[in-house]
Amino acid sequence: VAAEPMIRVALGERWLPVAGLFSILAFAAFFQTPASFRGTVLMSLGLGRRHLEQGVMNAIVTCAGFLVGIRWGATGVAVSYALTSTLLVYPMHHFSFRGTPLQVRDFFGPILSPVLGTLLAVLVTLGVRTQGWVPSLPIFDLAVSFGIFALVYLGALSLQADSRALLRQ
Repeated sequence: VAAEPMIRVALGERWLPVAGLFSILAFAAFFQTPASFRGTVLMSLGLGRRHLEQGVMNAIVTCAGFLVGIRWGATGVAVSYALTSTLLVYPMHHFSFRGTPLQVRDFFGPILSPVLGTLLAVLVTLGVRTQGWVPSLPIFDLAVSFGIFALVYLGALSLQADSRALLRQ
């Protein structure tokens, strides 16, 4: 959402060319972080072999994506990684949870409200930023963008009954 001011503040002007890659990889991380839960589940259930199998499948698909994306350089590789890791979330959970006490909905159910809140916060923050309603100094830009994102996210969660209990904790 605010890759450019984040890069300016954290790394300096010379790193600005990587701001686009930063945004693409942030998208991948959004889905990849909660998806890493499946490895913990498999290992705790004594299904290390299945964890290995899903890791190999994931690596094959990701590498194939890299081979397609390399044609467009670093951006193509980053986009292919974001797409493959996002598109693999559901099938990998389905494969991983097969024959276990868990179902795919056990993973997706609890994260639905935070995901929807995040998507709404991203859209609103991007909308405000594209209208030029944020300060031009990078540190203030980050602060305002963070504030808008946080308010929208928490507001969206507070409207959902299952999330209100989580917010009270």
